[in-house]
Amino acid sequence: MNSQWGLLFLLFTELFCMKYKATVLEAVGRDRNCLYLICIPAFYYLIYLQMLYFDWLNCLIKKNVLNIG
Repeated sequence: MNSQWGLLFLLFTELFCMKYKATVLEAVGRDRNCLYLICIPAFYYLIYLQMLYFDWLNCLIKKNVLNIG
């Protein structure tokens, strides 16, 4: 389930960046805002990877592969 939420985050981020690129980049300038077009999806992708990691870790704990606590 967590990986599906991560994919939704990525989808909405891409849609946000497409809208952002069409409006703000024309008004302010390309060089400054290209950083945001890279950083915003990268940030959500890191969240997505973190969610996958904790989902995997939770699966290992439930299967008693890891004995934590």
